[in-house]
Amino acid sequence: MLTFLRRAPLVVISIFFILGILLEFEFSLSPSIPRYLTFALLAIEFLLILKKRFLLLQTLIIISASFFLGINTTSSFLNNNYLLPQSLVQIDFQIEKNLRNNQYVGVTEGNRFLVQLEKCDTLLPGNQVCVTGEFKAIEPPKLPWLFNQKKQMLSNGITHQLVVTHQIKTTTSDENSIRFLPQKIQRDLQKKITSAIPDSSAAAILSALLLGETSLLSKEITADYSVAGVVHILAVSGMHVALIYELILFVLKLFLRKKRKWLTFFLAMTLLWGYGAITGFSASVVRACCMFSFFVISDCFLLSRNTGNTIAGSTLLILYFQPYLIFNLGFLLSISAVLGIVVIHPMIMRIFYTESKIGYYLISSTSITLSATLTTLPLTLYIFHSFPTYFVLANLILVPWSTLILYVGIAFLLFSGIPYLGTIITFVLDLTTRSMNEFIHLIHFLPKAQLSEINFNQEQLILSYCLILTIALFLFFKWRRALHFSGLTLLLFISFSYQIPKQTGHLFTYYQSNILLIGNEKELFLACDNDTIASKYIHKLNVWKCSQNRAQQHVTSVSFPSFFSWDEEARSVSFATFRSRKKSPILLLNEELKMKKADSTLTNEFQHEKILLGKGVSRKKQELFHSYLKECNIPLQNIQSEPFIIK
Repeated sequence: MLTFLRRAPLVVISIFFILGILLEFEFSLSPSIPRYLTFALLAIEFLLILKKRFLLLQTLIIISASFFLGINTTSSFLNNNYLLPQSLVQIDFQIEKNLRNNQYVGVTEGNRFLVQLEKCDTLLPGNQVCVTGEFKAIEPPKLPWLFNQKKQMLSNGITHQLVVTHQIKTTTSDENSIRFLPQKIQRDLQKKITSAIPDSSAAAILSALLLGETSLLSKEITADYSVAGVVHILAVSGMHVALIYELILFVLKLFLRKKRKWLTFFLAMTLLWGYGAITGFSASVVRACCMFSFFVISDCFLLSRNTGNTIAGSTLLILYFQPYLIFNLGFLLSISAVLGIVVIHPMIMRIFYTESKIGYYLISSTSITLSATLTTLPLTLYIFHSFPTYFVLANLILVPWSTLILYVGIAFLLFSGIPYLGTIITFVLDLTTRSMNEFIHLIHFLPKAQLSEINFNQEQLILSYCLILTIALFLFFKWRRALHFSGLTLLLFISFSYQIPKQTGHLFTYYQSNILLIGNEKELFLACDNDTIASKYIHKLNVWKCSQNRAQQHVTSVSFPSFFSWDEEARSVSFATFRSRKKSPILLLNEELKMKKADSTLTNEFQHEKILLGKGVSRKKQELFHSYLKECNIPLQNIQSEPFIIK
């Protein structure tokens, strides 16, 4: 293992760099101290290198410098975002990206932010907008099971949103600027695909596969590919960039001699990063382009390759400029898949090596699929809590199938305007894409095609990667102590798997509705005074409960109570309404009680220990209740501003 670390020092440096990034995001350490420490450590390292002494001290200094550099990089990113004005201002900005109807990513003076523009669903990247508004930090959701927009936006480098009070004007003067040229090319190519391919599902698949544009994909298509375990085909990722890289090298070798290394280098890098720009520079594409750029350099200038240094170097380079990608799911899945293919795939091939070409292809394809799945499985279980049963079979068939579609699609984009040849290419492309869609749709109906509602929490996520790491250390470096660590990790993983769900409850007002989520060891109760919102939350709750070790619990909808009791010793929950006159330790003041007077009758009749203010109680009535209950020394909490949590 020490030999590997000497040959790939960037691996250790990147680990401590990432650790610094995570600590800064979590604890917001002082940015000035790490900056000065980094410069001081690098100066000391330079002097020690000149003297060629104290090698161990040099290693410790480099590791410390990389750790503080990670802290400094993250603090610089956060400080730049918080330089946005915090008061009502008039601001000019450009549209960088369209997220959904009326929601955009804006950019001004290098700072990116989220903005909602009402009745403006036709804006394009490059459009200039002038508005009056105020910048505010994006808030996390009040309900734990709702979509966390703050985390999702942070993974794309956005921490603030612009709350628009008045929209002044919109212009399109910068639509054709060089900065937004790749996006314009992407739109033109997408129009070319949708106009030539009559089947809307096939056109949506081709737009996603070739251009990284997923806005045309329906929920049904995404669900089918997810159940089959090949949803990675729908997003331009490292696999697509690798295929494009091989195609670029193949074409360049046909027309250029190896002696023209500078021309080969320039064309390969231009085509590689140009394709990345047209597909939108997603996190996985940036990682793949960066990694294959190192391969281009080594191939053109006959330099030795070290895969560990290549992966770590590309990760360092990307996170230095975009530290927020450490939370990007696409980036994490891309890195995990590559590590699995690099580390686990060679081990499997050494064990099951065969001379048969067909057998070698089948074993190699299966090994790559299993290796990538093994290292990405903990992340997918933690995020989606589901597992595709037929993923190996589906990938063996559909990865080469999608590769064929990718190459035919490139030929379509280049030669579709040529008479006869363009017609043949369009027909083949339409036929292969529609047949692939139909095949994947059939997988959806196979028995047990997807295992859903799997318990998997954050502790299990960390321990599963520790387990994979310790086993890899034993198999790859023959480090016997790793077996002891793997056994301990496995025991901890099992212990977190069998945690009994604790009795807990949350009561809050959200979206002008009172919501009560309360549960014991066997069941979860969801009470909401709005039936439409309650039915909407059921599906989201079924995903959220899996991260709380509650997958076996059924979510039951009940009528919203005016009173509820919580017996921790008996582990029971009971509900009542105001009309039932049932005594209860907790009284919720909502629409049913808004006409009651704030006097002794209210408290003496029911003898409540806690009174909560929810939806339906006017501000004037709230003040009357608050003043009276304060005199009576009865606790009061307004759940319109913060949730009431029972434990």
